[in-house]
Amino acid sequence: MNGIIKNCFLAASVMASIGAIGSTPAFAASLANIQFFGPSNPGGYRTYTGTSSGSFIPNNSGVAQTALTGNVAGSNVELWYTDENPTGYVGFTADLGNSKVKVTNILTADWSANVGGGKTLAEQWVDDLLAFYANSPITLTASEKTAGIQKLQQAGLPRAHDPNIDYFTENNGVFELGLLGHFNLAQSILSGYTTGINALDTKLLQAAQLSQITNVPIQMSEIAKVEIDGKVKYAYGFQATPSGITTNNVDSTDSYTGLYKIQWNADPATSKSVPEPSAILGLVAVGGLVAAKRKLKKA
Repeated sequence: MNGIIKNCFLAASVMASIGAIGSTPAFAASLANIQFFGPSNPGGYRTYTGTSSGSFIPNNSGVAQTALTGNVAGSNVELWYTDENPTGYVGFTADLGNSKVKVTNILTADWSANVGGGKTLAEQWVDDLLAFYANSPITLTASEKTAGIQKLQQAGLPRAHDPNIDYFTENNGVFELGLLGHFNLAQSILSGYTTGINALDTKLLQAAQLSQITNVPIQMSEIAKVEIDGKVKYAYGFQATPSGITTNNVDSTDSYTGLYKIQWNADPATSKSVPEPSAILGLVAVGGLVAAKRKLKKA
């Protein structure tokens, strides 16, 4: 998915989904000794060279390494780019500070993976989605939630399995992964994008319609599977900031307009997200959806 459907690193998604500006943190350790793996056809990886006049280059490790470690807004590496239904893992291994890391796309089977706390990825993702959008039309009843989790475990989430990796850094024990996607999903939803979860799609459509009035964006990142020293985490979030670019001039889409910055502490036993003021502001902004909905009802 060229950027559509923000940490949910096994815990507290709301505070782990953090807005970012289009550059990596100062004095942070960057990826080194990057090695790509996976099938070249089908699947494979491709690199977008960045800026609003960049280009797509498939299966070129030199260009991809530069994209992951450079500081060009919009440059990124898409893992499994040939279609929206990955059947295998494509990714890279690397050194990051004192850690060994591995980053890949996800498969439908990953939604049934145990992510801790007695939850599967599907359960955690739904919980985190509903928690972040608690003050918006995006809600589910208990039965709808159960059905949604089952649907994710059976079919996955359309257009979310092929993440676009912008960068991966470590700074004083805090890891940070940048995922590029859409800044606002409203237009995609209004144009027909669905999650496959009927009740959720109904609520997303309502939220998209309100977004056109309030200008409050609807945001969900793609999902990356990350290993740090052998420990698996799933990276995603629900809050982005503008990346400063669009690919309209390249492929007639508005891909890569949003940057989803995800942070977590190195020690998994005490892993907590690292909030920024923008995360709090984002939650306040979501409240605008509710206010607009009430105005529509009065009208």
